[in-house]
Amino acid sequence: MALSQNDLKDIEAILKRKPSEVETHIFDTMWSEHCSYKSSKAVLRQLPTKASTVALGIGEDAGIIRFHKHNGKQYCIAVSHESHNHPSQLLPIEGAATGVGGCVRDVYCMGADVLGVLNSLHFGIKTDDNHSLVDEIEEKVVLGVAGYGNPLGVPVLGGETLYHKSYNDNCLVNVAALGLIEEDRIIHSYVPEQAKHEPYDIILIGKPTDATGFGGASFSSATLDEDSASANMGAVQVHDPFLKRVLVEAIKRSLEYVKEQGIAIGFKDLGAGGISCATSEIAVGGGFGVEIDLNKVNVAFDNLKPEVIACSETQERFCMAVPRSHAKQVCDIFNIEFQIPVLYPKGGAAIIGEVKQENHYKITYNGDLICELPVECITTEVKADRYAKPREIITQEVGSVSLINEGDLETLCKTFFDNKMNCSKRYVYRFFDNAVKGHTVVYPGESDSVVVKPIKESDVGLAVTMDSNLYGKESPYMCGAGAVAESIRNLISVGASPLTITDCLNYGNPENPDVFFDFQEGVRGISEAARALSFSEEPIPIISGNVSFYNESKQGNAVIPSPVICALGKVDDIKTVKTAQFFEEGLDIFLIGKRYREFAGTQIEDYVEIDNHACPQVRFEEEKRQNKLVLDLYNQSLIESCHDISAGGVWEAIVEMVLGERGKVCVGVKLDLKACRDLVTLLFSENGGFVCATSNKEETLKKLEKSGVFYAHLGETIEEKTIIIEHDNIMSFSTEELSTSWNQFNP
Repeated sequence: MALSQNDLKDIEAILKRKPSEVETHIFDTMWSEHCSYKSSKAVLRQLPTKASTVALGIGEDAGIIRFHKHNGKQYCIAVSHESHNHPSQLLPIEGAATGVGGCVRDVYCMGADVLGVLNSLHFGIKTDDNHSLVDEIEEKVVLGVAGYGNPLGVPVLGGETLYHKSYNDNCLVNVAALGLIEEDRIIHSYVPEQAKHEPYDIILIGKPTDATGFGGASFSSATLDEDSASANMGAVQVHDPFLKRVLVEAIKRSLEYVKEQGIAIGFKDLGAGGISCATSEIAVGGGFGVEIDLNKVNVAFDNLKPEVIACSETQERFCMAVPRSHAKQVCDIFNIEFQIPVLYPKGGAAIIGEVKQENHYKITYNGDLICELPVECITTEVKADRYAKPREIITQEVGSVSLINEGDLETLCKTFFDNKMNCSKRYVYRFFDNAVKGHTVVYPGESDSVVVKPIKESDVGLAVTMDSNLYGKESPYMCGAGAVAESIRNLISVGASPLTITDCLNYGNPENPDVFFDFQEGVRGISEAARALSFSEEPIPIISGNVSFYNESKQGNAVIPSPVICALGKVDDIKTVKTAQFFEEGLDIFLIGKRYREFAGTQIEDYVEIDNHACPQVRFEEEKRQNKLVLDLYNQSLIESCHDISAGGVWEAIVEMVLGERGKVCVGVKLDLKACRDLVTLLFSENGGFVCATSNKEETLKKLEKSGVFYAHLGETIEEKTIIIEHDNIMSFSTEELSTSWNQFNP
């Protein structure tokens, strides 16, 4: 257990007695960083979470944003965003798979139909010492994501894969799940007010409870220790997507029954903390207490200890608070109509407790009262005071920049894609089924965002993207702000207006003042970007998220600050969406967004002299004007292809636009850059911006000139399948050779 001596003293002071064995395990789970957010919740309050478009904000299993009205129905999108980092480092297949499973359950619990998932995967860089381990973790994490989403019938819509040496001991596996729901069918994650007037029962649904995942919340709230790896393997859950698929259909039927009968319920998934966490949270959320009888829990094995039954994190389980007058009928849907106990022996639905009016959390076992706690003391009261140690951050742009090997720019352009960070990631997402539901419009790799058509009868599209960067060491503030800015640009690049964002905040040990400063700064950057980059007076609301601390090894090797942003946007008509690839010759190519000499943390950091460089700065007013301009060009049908500028700068954007995702090069590019005085900065600066192609140069120029936004005409697409750069000398790059380099890690 992870409880400290001070924690135990606090518990005894609250209870005025020593806690029982089961109570101690419950406190250990519920007071963990993973469940309580005791270090982070005060900082998180600065995030903008409210807007008129928010149907359901922070505090339940998933956030919900209003999306589109169609035929008198208000459709919404439910979003959950979680991490499963420690389990994925220890048991990569199981850890990644259960990370997907937990996110998907959150969305189903709101009554939504899951549209798909996205993932942000961060892996280490191979060295002579760790070659096999880093490769194995990457391979198995990818298999874990695919091995859950594919059989469940949920598409993996998109995501990102990053590499950095700080992830050698701690991979990051972040997952977001999206679902569609009509607003009047939203199910809440707490006992409804009707429980004041009639008795409500607690129903446990799904797999029989076993010992898997026991101690998982505490395990995820501590520094990873290789010496204890085998002992901690039991803290990782075991997935079963095939059972989940049947459970999902049974859940849909039970929610139809609830609607037909006009009754109110509460519905939660069981994740960290298992029964004790889900049943206490579903009660306290509605202002109630609860009493659980562990003898009524379906268990996989006899003689499980009561603390294991109460706190294990067995996967594929849900709990539902239902009026007693309907509890049997709900159980029958799972047990008789869908025959869960036949499909999975000892599984199914069982009434395990009841809602109480007094705010106490009680557990009985073999007729004995083994737990009696004020429910608030395990769900809301714990907090930890942490201290931040500020550090100097470089923000100024340097006066000039040069390559370490002067005159070697052509070689840099040719070899830029000779590492996994810069090249095609098809070797990752080829394992994922991204079309299983038939609503995907823009696929992974085709553009900066994936686009789906969530409402069958409407051509309105939902654009989604997941983004982070490697600037956290140089500036944790710009790391957070930059992740938000890039995610918004990715939406704009497919013509989508931003709706909402979610965050997953991955950091080291919060007890370390340096780490806590980085965390505070990251949250500040996200918060200010969400306010500054909104197109309205309201901020872009953050409706869901997660904090993952202790991403470091026993040796003190922490991950660099790694906030991950998932952004959602609305496309008014999917027929207007353009992908990034150049498809025809004669298009004029424009750069939108000024380039700056800020290279710390960028992909050419090792190639340039960067003493006292800043990382790429987010200039909010410039970003906002650029975004509005590109969206306006979209609305005027002046864009044929569009790509945001981020990692790899203009050079990576241009190469991706030429090569495309489908493996068929359609045209080449001729760039006239003779007037450029700093070609390195033009090509490789990662400051935010866009590369856009148009077939109407005259009208596009009128818009650009009126906008007040920095722009430059870069060149045009040509028939010859070559990238030509005209500067002091002419550089010519064969698309065949670039394609070989770009695709070298793909099978």
